[in-house]
Amino acid sequence: MSKMIEKTYKAQIKSIDHERHRVVVLVSDASLDRDLEVIVPRAWEKRLDYYRQHPILLSSHDYSDLRKQIGKAINTWVDNKGLWQEFEYFVGEGNSEADWAWKLAEKGIAAYSVGFISHKAVTKFDDEYKDLIDNLIREGIITEDQKPLRVFLDVELLETSQVLVPANRNAIQRAINGEDPIAKDIAQKIKEEIMNKQQENWVAIPYSRHGDVPKADEDTRWDGPGEVAAADVEDLKMMCLFEDKNNLDIKAGYKGPHHLHQRPYRVVWNGVRAAMAALLGARGGFANIPEDEKKKAYNHLVKHYQQFDKEPPELREYTEEELKEMFPEFYKQKDNEKSFEEVLGKIAESYLHIAESLNSIKQQLDDISKSINDIKQAIRDFSAKQAEHEANAGQEKSYIELILNEIEEQNKMLREVFK
Repeated sequence: MSKMIEKTYKAQIKSIDHERHRVVVLVSDASLDRDLEVIVPRAWEKRLDYYRQHPILLSSHDYSDLRKQIGKAINTWVDNKGLWQEFEYFVGEGNSEADWAWKLAEKGIAAYSVGFISHKAVTKFDDEYKDLIDNLIREGIITEDQKPLRVFLDVELLETSQVLVPANRNAIQRAINGEDPIAKDIAQKIKEEIMNKQQENWVAIPYSRHGDVPKADEDTRWDGPGEVAAADVEDLKMMCLFEDKNNLDIKAGYKGPHHLHQRPYRVVWNGVRAAMAALLGARGGFANIPEDEKKKAYNHLVKHYQQFDKEPPELREYTEEELKEMFPEFYKQKDNEKSFEEVLGKIAESYLHIAESLNSIKQQLDDISKSINDIKQAIRDFSAKQAEHEANAGQEKSYIELILNEIEEQNKMLREVFK
């Protein structure tokens, strides 16, 4: 069975019925989402009847608890803007989650996520992509500045959920900056809750976990992403500076590698410098890390500085220019990564040109092949007619000879008569 895809949007609320706890919202449009993908409005039309048989409104795609059903869709339809739904919330019926979800919707800061199965989609590397995009632009469904990696043309809606954070990263911030003081207050609390929950999960890995491991040569080249890719989770527990308490079994639950991934996990000086640069805020630094955990991580790195007989920088706030002067290689590395991404982009663009050229050559070869087949057929037709002509000519010759023979016989008979 196809995997369910989830797409989240900041809802465009058309109307609110405060008495009956209903909202009419545009839950999906043809805008480019954070995955650089687009769902065209007509993609929803074909299979909506399946959803209408069980039109529940969930909280956060969570099926584990009956209380996660916070309402139902009493109407679902599609127009040239996208997928519309009218939700009725189960307010005041003993479900506090439904009450809070309604409060967010009522204040205009609700986000909705559609869960669906894709039955047909066109990617940037498919032959029909260019014609499809041109048609969608002409129809006014997308704009010329949209360059989706994938366009969904036929999807099956499975369920709709109200969620906390929309695909548009700036949606909550817009509510904070808006005019409605109540909406601003709710949005600010949501933002603080998100940040607090993210922060409380990350903790510093103590130096004592690995102790005084051997040093790699001081000029050893450091490839952090490469070391992480080659490591398993158990290795990362020894290699890194931070870990996420809620994600200890996945690689994304670790930050700040500075050891080689193979035992005995030799510490690499350039890796230590890179971790210190990030800890002090270079290029944005480590996001969502509590300050007390950063202090513990700093003490961890200080011991590595001592291993290499180096003087550690002070733990304080630095300007970007100061950090760039302290860790020039870190910024150069980031610039190289950016350049690498640009190279990849150019390679991808070149690949598209090559693909288009190959398609053109293929079309020309198909045309030539068709012409050759037409010539072959013409030759076969000519040969058949020639054979038919020769056969007819043979029949005519035999008939003439028969007549001549008959005349000769008659001539003989006349000569016999007149003797």
